[in-house]
Amino acid sequence: MSNIVAIDNFTVTSEEFIIPGGDLISSVAPQAVLTITPNQGYEIEASNFTVVSSNPEVDVPSSYFTQDGENVMLTVVFVSTATMPSNNLDIKVCMRGAAQELGVTIAGTVFYDTANATPLPQNLPYTNSGPAESTEEILSQLIQADTGYYFQSTPTISLRTGDPTDYNLYTTGSVLDSDNRLTAIRVNADYTYPFVNHSGDEIDVYAHAIEIPVILEYVTGYSINTTVPAAQTVRNLAITGVQGADYSLTIDNGATFSNGTNAITGVLPSGQELVPITFPTVTSTTTHNLTFVVPGTDLSPDFSQPNPIVFQRRVITSIQLSGTITSGDTDLSVTNPTPLALDASYSFTQSGSLTHDITISPLADFTIAWTDTNSLVDSDFTKTEADGNFTITQGAKLLNLGSSDLTLRVDITSPFTGVQNMSYALTNDIDTYITKTYVCAALDFDNSQGTVDSVYEYADCDTGAITQETVPAGGVVTGQCARLMPPASLISGDGNPPALNPTITCP
Repeated sequence: MSNIVAIDNFTVTSEEFIIPGGDLISSVAPQAVLTITPNQGYEIEASNFTVVSSNPEVDVPSSYFTQDGENVMLTVVFVSTATMPSNNLDIKVCMRGAAQELGVTIAGTVFYDTANATPLPQNLPYTNSGPAESTEEILSQLIQADTGYYFQSTPTISLRTGDPTDYNLYTTGSVLDSDNRLTAIRVNADYTYPFVNHSGDEIDVYAHAIEIPVILEYVTGYSINTTVPAAQTVRNLAITGVQGADYSLTIDNGATFSNGTNAITGVLPSGQELVPITFPTVTSTTTHNLTFVVPGTDLSPDFSQPNPIVFQRRVITSIQLSGTITSGDTDLSVTNPTPLALDASYSFTQSGSLTHDITISPLADFTIAWTDTNSLVDSDFTKTEADGNFTITQGAKLLNLGSSDLTLRVDITSPFTGVQNMSYALTNDIDTYITKTYVCAALDFDNSQGTVDSVYEYADCDTGAITQETVPAGGVVTGQCARLMPPASLISGDGNPPALNPTITCP
């Protein structure tokens, strides 16, 4: 029989012998062989074991260890004179030795697929060993984008071949530039050793960097109202471009910037820069030149606006208020008046009138009249007031002034004026306020001398619809009311042309 005893990551298998009491032990079993077996994941070596002590029946110095593959064999030699007692004898052997964790080896290849980055594209082998069930870092590599490049997509590390449960693949240590762009990162691989060696594993590292876009810092344009009155005025110059662009400005003839001088420099913020300019009061025509100074201003190569910017300032003593009305009826024509002159920069009420004449086409067969006599009001007009103000107090509907058929007189008051002209326009066409009445007359269609039926064509007096009348040979139609325009006509047959009948009055 044998017994197995577990000790410190290995087991010991013992032997049993049946020896009669009083007999020499060596006569039956001169020695006993114990088998020492390592646990899984461990190894033992005979050279690491020694016998320290045992029962008196054991010849300790003569006992020895030998290697048997993965096992170690302990040969226990009995003293030749030792006798077997009459009872069972349990011989204990005290030995010194230990099992060592078995080293597991991993070997594989890392495939670096990189662009514009280090390390360069290459395949590098890796190998490492460690105790089973332990975890160890087997790869830690910094991936660095080349100068002027960055990783738009975060580099990755992944397992192509191998047991994913043995690996922990991850990235750490992201490095960002001042614009929060990723320029470097570390890829890592931790490995948990199984109980057997592995080889042929494959790890992929993908890291493609792209060029950092170079945004040129330029002044690309500006906007400013160059109409400046004679009085002291502040105008804002809006400078547009790329944040960080430098600008340098000068202006002449007494105009100043916010620093109280005629020169200023600055750097464009995000969006646009508003630079206030104070123009002094002038009493005569004056020109100011606002200049982007180069060098000093990062002007775009595509900059195409005028430089310098010229401000022409005139001392204006009068302005004009003009009015316009239109007609959507081609048979009506409108004569708009000459503008009304007003004192410029005047803070007291001024008033005046503008008359618009409406006439009928010479070929028209109708008369016109105002649909009603209600005056037009301020809201019936679209006004352009600029730096002044005016009110239309009424648009008076008048009849037959001078050579016109109708007249619209527009009366205005202006409590104050600036230096810019003002205007108004009637929002709707004038013919929407006018009623047309067509001229009708009685006509005779005489086919008394005709040999065939005659067909006459005329415009109906009420509707204007073109109508045909067939008069049989020898017949006459008397007093047909028709519009004078377009003229009635004989379109077939040999009857007489249509003729006016002055004895009949059409309604």
